[in-house]
Amino acid sequence: MSASGEDAIRQLGAALRARRLAQGLSLRALAREVGLGGHGTLVDYEHGRRLPPLDLLTAFERVLKVPQGELLQLRAAALAERGRDEAARLLKKPPPGPTPAPADAPPRLGVSSEEQSPSSAGHGTPQSVVTAPERRHRRVWFPFVIALTISLVVAATLVTASRLPNWPASARTAVNAPYTPAPTVRMDFEQPGERLSVFWGSQVATAGVTSTVARHGRQAVLVTVKGASAEKGYSAVGVTHGLTGLRPGMKVTVWLWVPGAQPGGLRFFAMNSASKPVWAPETLETEIALPMRAGWSSVDWTIPQVDRLHAIGMQFYAETDATMSVGIDAITW
Repeated sequence: MSASGEDAIRQLGAALRARRLAQGLSLRALAREVGLGGHGTLVDYEHGRRLPPLDLLTAFERVLKVPQGELLQLRAAALAERGRDEAARLLKKPPPGPTPAPADAPPRLGVSSEEQSPSSAGHGTPQSVVTAPERRHRRVWFPFVIALTISLVVAATLVTASRLPNWPASARTAVNAPYTPAPTVRMDFEQPGERLSVFWGSQVATAGVTSTVARHGRQAVLVTVKGASAEKGYSAVGVTHGLTGLRPGMKVTVWLWVPGAQPGGLRFFAMNSASKPVWAPETLETEIALPMRAGWSSVDWTIPQVDRLHAIGMQFYAETDATMSVGIDAITW
């Protein structure tokens, strides 16, 4: 198989591994979820050494919460690339010919002495000994193999596409595009127990789930800060649960809501194994000003380097006694 064919299968394996890690599943856990007796074949799939069957890929999409047809689309691309490689290999292969007989070989049965002679019509020019049946075999066999290979590639692609009833046109035209996992909403505060807690500064801040504003779903977290300052202390909110798949260096997007211009700012942080805050590179030296316009806007920040990710959060700054209100929703990575 050529490098391009191998790349297509490795691309599928990388997508499968990225989705598994995003769900926080080990190889053994994923094998149990899809009904495999062991996880050895999963290692081969993720390293691009084997191509998963259709029914197993469908199970992967269900367990890993992958949009329908995403992994099947990559498999179709790998099959098509494999077929093109095989066709190219056959086109380069010379058609079979007769094996020259040694000079002292005995006469072949059923072949006349003229056909076995190394010269043609008494002219003394060396000729290849090819019988009529062998010539017919050459003409028929080679085109048949090429046609059969192309037919198998087309059939495999059509069968895969038929399993994708909701496959959009944009996806069909991008089967060779690099795989980029789409950001997933990890926290939208719709389920009981999903909330941000006040880590410190409870004397000047409160945080709770509200249905008065929401970016994703019907609820968000509303943080209210009043009287925070360097003298009275600042406040911070964060979360220690639901961080599956989040690692140092990954980008996090947070949607913030304000009722209007706010008199403060914030800094993002992650907590290490000792529950010590480590500030994000974007807010290492100074805070980010809160939005000046009413409504929702997004902020991106990077998880800093920590030995173990214990929590993520944000600290609010305000050098005034005025009340500051900030809504938080749709946290993705």
